[in-house]
This record gives sequence, C-alpha cells and structure tokens, in this order.
Amino acid sequence: MFGQNDVYVQAWRAPSTLALPPPSGKKLPGPDKKVSLPGGRTTYAFAFPTRADSPGSAVINCGDYAYIAYYIKVEIDRKGWKNPSLKLPITVIPSRPVPMRQLLSPAYNQIEPSPIYAAKFCCFKFKEAGTVNIKLHLNRRAFAPGETLALSGSEVMNDSTMNCTWQIVLRQDIIISTTGRLASSKNGYEKFTLLEKGVASQSHLRLDDLKAKIPAVPPSFFGANGLSVARREPLRFSYKLVLQVKAPSGHKVKVEEHILVSALPATREAIENFSTSGCPPIVTSADISTYAVSDDGPCETVALQTGLEDGGVIETAATGTANIWEQDDTGASGNTNYIYQPQVLVFPEPDTVVSPTTQETNNDVDHNTGYNELLSRMAIEYDSRLAVDKWIKEYPMVASSLTPDEFGGVLKKVTFSLEQAAVARELASGMKNGSLSVDHIVASTEAFPFLKVEIIKMM
Repeated sequence: MFGQNDVYVQAWRAPSTLALPPPSGKKLPGPDKKVSLPGGRTTYAFAFPTRADSPGSAVINCGDYAYIAYYIKVEIDRKGWKNPSLKLPITVIPSRPVPMRQLLSPAYNQIEPSPIYAAKFCCFKFKEAGTVNIKLHLNRRAFAPGETLALSGSEVMNDSTMNCTWQIVLRQDIIISTTGRLASSKNGYEKFTLLEKGVASQSHLRLDDLKAKIPAVPPSFFGANGLSVARREPLRFSYKLVLQVKAPSGHKVKVEEHILVSALPATREAIENFSTSGCPPIVTSADISTYAVSDDGPCETVALQTGLEDGGVIETAATGTANIWEQDDTGASGNTNYIYQPQVLVFPEPDTVVSPTTQETNNDVDHNTGYNELLSRMAIEYDSRLAVDKWIKEYPMVASSLTPDEFGGVLKKVTFSLEQAAVARELASGMKNGSLSVDHIVASTEAFPFLKVEIIKMM
C-alpha cells in the first residue's frame, strides 16, 4: 500500500509596497517575476514558521517503513530556461503535542488474578500453572523522550508454579493509510523493552525503587488539523505503557495504560500542581489526544521556545493563535484553532558581493587553449557541473563557440552518470543565442546513449 501527503510552504520576498501588517484573512501578493539578479554572490536572509501541528522528522517501522521527511528547495524562475533549483534535506524537531494538566495526574490500573499457562501453541494455551496479579501505577500519563518513568506503587504477584519474567514495554501503535480513491488502512506496532527482570514462583514483587527512561522515539502524532477536503491522515501513531508477566512458554499476562509521548517535558511547577478535574478514564488513544495540545494554542504545562530567528520566543499573529493562510480553506473545515492569517517577516536588503573573475575581454586566449583547459579540469574535478560553470565564466568566448565534436568530447569526460544531463545543460547555457544546433544535441545523445531523453529535455 502507498499513501502520501505532500505539504509545502512557499516563501518569497514581499513587494516594498505591501502594507504591514498585511490585511487580515487575505492572500499575500505573489512574487515579483521581473527581477534582475545582480552578478556575483547574493545572500538572502529568510525564515518562515512550520505549522505547529506538523510532525517531526521520523522513520516508523510498519511493514515497508513509513517516514516523515522534510527538505528545503530553492528555485530561480528563469524565463525561457529550465529553472535551476537546489534541495537540502533538513530535520524538523517537533514542538507538539504537549500535555494539558489532566495528563499530569497519576494513573492506576490492575488486573484481577489471571491464569498463566505452561504451554502455548499459536493461539491455543494449555496446562494452567496458576495465576498472576499485576498492578501498574504511574505518577503521570505524559512523558518526553529521556524522562524517567517512576513505577512506585506497581506490583507483580506470581502465584504460579513457574519462574517467570516481568517486563516494562513501551508499545507504539501505528496506523498508515492510503490517500487515493481505493483508500485502505493498515495497523502495525513496534515494541521497546524498557525493563526486564525475573520473578520467582510464589513470590510478590514491588517495583517501588525501579525506574525506566522513555527512549528516543518520535512524539505521539494524532494527525494534523487539515482542510475539510482532506480524506485521511497517511500516518498516525500513539503509545501504550505495558507491564506484563511472561511465562517460559511465551504466554503473557499484562496490564496497560495509554500515555502521551510529549515533544517537550512538563515543568516542575506543572507536575507538582497537576489537575485531576475533568479527566475521565482514558481507554483509547483518542482519549489521550483530547488532553493534548497539538496546535499552536497556549499551554501552561511546558516552557515553549522557538529558534534564534525570532528571538527564542513564540510570536503569534495579532488576530489570533495562528498565522497560517490556506487557499483551499473557506472556513468550513471547523478547525476553530486556526485563523488563516498571512505572515510577513522583515529582513534587511540582500547583500551582494561581486566575486573577482578572470573574464575574457579580448582574444588573447585562443580557442584550443581554452578548450584543453576545460578537459584538464574535468579530469581532476569531483563536481563536473561546477567545473564547467566556473570555466564558462572564465572563458565565455570559447564556451560560446564550441563545435558539436567538442561539445560531445566534454560530456564524455563526466564521471558520474547522474551529472551528465546537468553538465549538458550547463554547456548549453554558455552557447551564444542561436549557436546551439541540432548537431550539438546529436553529439550529446551519442555521448550518453542511455540518457537520450534526459539530455534532450535538459537542452
């Protein structure tokens, strides 16, 4: 099965005539497409917020691995040419979900004495060997990765005739869904054993002094506040904490509690002043999500901070708790947590530095010398496209008059096949207007017979 949900944020330099703050609830003007980029190296400062309910980067073990990946793509929209672009993978560290006070109250669960079996085959159990009683007590229901999990008040009573093993397990429940017309879902899970010890026959074990740590797992993700037209979330995952007794046969008796793996740890003050009001028994992951803050609304249980780009503080829109505008949302989605508001970040003007070059100003360098210089660079440079780009800037007259045979000769020097089409495009950009002929294209396809279609598209 395959499901995909591509969400992107576009950022561009707003026109100088834009009024600040921009009009509430209206789309920002589009980018100015008639801009001349100056020669040299230009640095543009930029920053933009991700959605607060965006999940962090993660790889989830469910069948074929499900994953959440992010990258930044920069593109120059050039008239009449293929747009140069660059992608850079990034890691997004989530800041949500975080717990409400109700999830900081203690949780308690137990099972009455339950039979445990000395033999097990598939789903069948044989030879009852006695009973097991388990009590699970948690000081709270919300933990961030790396926090200590106290088990004070938890007990294991093994009244069977077997020596068994007790375990504390963190279980990640996963739901992946396709997003096409033939929509389907698949459930999976992954287990993380936090503690494991033996419990002798006819013994009673208290776990007061034992502690475990929440491993480095992705925080719970219950889905984003999408548009009303969105069909379903491609990926969701939540967590349970399981205390279980395991017989030598493999049969298990267990008790479990749903917990929130929070993106941020709760403050000491919030933990000491937890609230037990208005929190009914939590039976499912949906119950946990009711008491988790998954958007950019306020939360008093954690210390919220963002990056250096905005001073390390949360900045909200003047009109509400969010600054997101989505073109397809007409306000009918029912997501009252979001007020769709455009955002403008103000930065200084771009800084342009003209790099010194050895541009030709006359014909002192003859054609053959310049061409041989390129071939020698291609033999030693790791990045063939960059080598060609620098050579064109230094020898523009030679670059603009390459013959078809010379064109193909350069391309045959490209070491990596993935670079071949890009190098062909770079060479074509150095040709004078109208000097790139069909013969040049034919020579290129002969140099790369396995990449004919890609070469033609690039040129």
